[in-house]
Amino acid sequence: MRRLVLANLMVFLSACGASQVKQSVGHSAEFQYPEETEHFIAKELHVYDDPLYGASLAWLDKAYRYDVITLYVYPILDTEWENKLSVIADEMNHVLEEVKYGVEAGHYKEVSEAITVGFEFEHNDVLYAGMRSTFEVRAKNDVLYDSNAYLFITEDKFVKFRTSFDSHITPDWNGDNVVKEILPNIQVEPESPYMKSLRDNQRAADEAQMEDILAGH
Repeated sequence: MRRLVLANLMVFLSACGASQVKQSVGHSAEFQYPEETEHFIAKELHVYDDPLYGASLAWLDKAYRYDVITLYVYPILDTEWENKLSVIADEMNHVLEEVKYGVEAGHYKEVSEAITVGFEFEHNDVLYAGMRSTFEVRAKNDVLYDSNAYLFITEDKFVKFRTSFDSHITPDWNGDNVVKEILPNIQVEPESPYMKSLRDNQRAADEAQMEDILAGH
């Protein structure tokens, strides 16, 4: 398993749906999502300038307007991902590093250590298997949030959820129901020609390097 060396991916923090809306997000990721589900409304789509960053989509909870729910769809930088859980575990480490960096950058006062476990559920006989990390985030205004990161692989892309809830308003709450309601309604498109070209070039470079090693160069 090799990672693309073209860029380091840093995606920052930050069902009874209506008709599906197809969103083209540059050269790296295309996905469809409902305008709303039973409990959530798709609020704000952000497409990153760098196609390797994909896109993020904010969701509004109809009952709790101050909950923070964000969906990210972005390409896997590995050239192979047959062992999905291993690739997800590696990416989750990067996600948690980004969360901790939020303290250094002054976005949060503190972040607790995360507890990471496997997370899976079934919907209409389809199994969704990924990982969930749970931690607490204290904002600059001292509000304590129960926070979660969820990661899945669909096609050649990561699908990530970040959820945060005010611990005083929704104690012991997590984003499980958010993910279970929204994820089955997200349709991720297959590998784009752009990403296929990047990965093919990386595989060719890896093969050439291996040939040089074997030849003693």
